[in-house]
Parts: sequence; C-alpha cells; structure tokens
Amino acid sequence: MPQPAPHPLRASPTRALPRCVHRRLPIAGAVLLTLPLTAHAGRPLATDDAGTAKLGTCQVELWQDRQPDAKDTALAPACGVAQGIEVGLEYSRPSPRADVTAGAGAAMKWVPSALNWKTPAGELQAGLKLAAGFIKPRAGSLRQADASALLLLSWGSASTIAAHLNFGPGYDRASGKTAALGNAAVVYAPNEHGLVFAETLHNSRSAVFGGATHVVGGRVWVKPEVFGIDLTATRTQGSHRTTWGIGLGWYGVGL
Repeated sequence: MPQPAPHPLRASPTRALPRCVHRRLPIAGAVLLTLPLTAHAGRPLATDDAGTAKLGTCQVELWQDRQPDAKDTALAPACGVAQGIEVGLEYSRPSPRADVTAGAGAAMKWVPSALNWKTPAGELQAGLKLAAGFIKPRAGSLRQADASALLLLSWGSASTIAAHLNFGPGYDRASGKTAALGNAAVVYAPNEHGLVFAETLHNSRSAVFGGATHVVGGRVWVKPEVFGIDLTATRTQGSHRTTWGIGLGWYGVGL
C-alpha cells in the first residue's frame, strides 16, 4: 500500500535542535557548528516547524556540513516525552578543531493541540521552543554560548505545500547581547518520496550573531517517514563560499 504524503504542516519529522551562524567560530559566516540559537525543523531545514515527535517515539539525525577546508559533523537525538512535548540533545565536532573543539545543545519544544486552527486558507499550528547551546573551547571546559525562546508557526494549504515562521529573542553570552531572530521557510513535497525547500535566516545584530543566511535543499525518503537522505547548500550574506551538507535521519523509533 502506498505511504501517505507528509502532513501539510510538517516539512519532515521534527528535529529538536537548530543550527546557527556564529562569527567567533573557526569558520566565520558558515553554518557549521550546531548550536541552538536559531530554530530548526526536521532536518534538512534550519527553520523549525510547529510539530513534535509522537509520544513514546524518538528520532536520530546525523549530518555533516562541509567547505573545502573545514567540516562539522553532528548527531542529534530527540524524543516525544509527553503529548505535544519534545526534548532533544545535540553534539557536534568541527574540523579543524581550532578555537572550539566541540558543540552541544539541549532544547524543549511545546506544541499544544489547542493552538491549531483550520481556516479556508489552510491549517495553522503554533508552538514554542526553548533552547540553549554550549561550546568546548580548546583551552577551557564546556560553557554556555547562547540561548533562545522562539515562537513557531506552521501553515499548510494542501498536502504538498507548507510554510514555517520562527521569531523571538536570542542571547549571546560572550557579548551579553540579545537579538531578534527571524526565520522563514517554504517547502514543496510533491509526493511521499521527497521534498525541496528554500529558507532565509535573519537576526537584528549581524555583527554578533552573523549575517543573513540563505539555504536551499531537499530530502529523498528511502522509506517514507522512516529513513531519509538530505542535501543542502548554504550561503551567508557577505560570503562567496557555499557550505554543502549531507544528512541521514531515522524516525519513529519506539522507546
């Protein structure tokens, strides 16, 4: 029997932790260290959707972002711990390991069923995500690097088209600065075998949090809604270098 197409509000099964652009990291202007400053939907997006892993199920995502002279590898498990609540962890290793030798993060996403509206223009779902990121400097111990609190909005007009919007404050501990974060994505999933997307990530303090970032990419489902392969291309404003990403995701793993 054919597998159903993904839900219109979901780009893919939700990953709990995001990626961020951070000017002080070894690869300035590239989306290479996985810290939860900006929101992230299910891989391959960096914009989060208003959805969670089902209660009692988990997911595991593994990916690598790469430039000719550097790369970053990340592992991110997440589980549905209650109805509409997802908790996730993330660990990443950059290469070369210069100023920062590792990154980590933790996040919780809450998507209450009461914040769901069906309208003539489509279905709208809202949620909230709280996240914190940590780094391991070469000359020190693991320390908090940033934190964020983001409102998540997802809209779907049909089973093939969805849009996601995130906005809220992000805090950078090193500078003591807070910025307004805003991410937006559009997803097209013509059938159960894959999707393509485009997104843009912005903040109000580019000198601290990095310039605007633009991403295009897609996912191929080897087994729909269970195992997927992702490809992405990322470019940060002011940079002429493209960061290429490849990832794998396993979903619906029972506890």
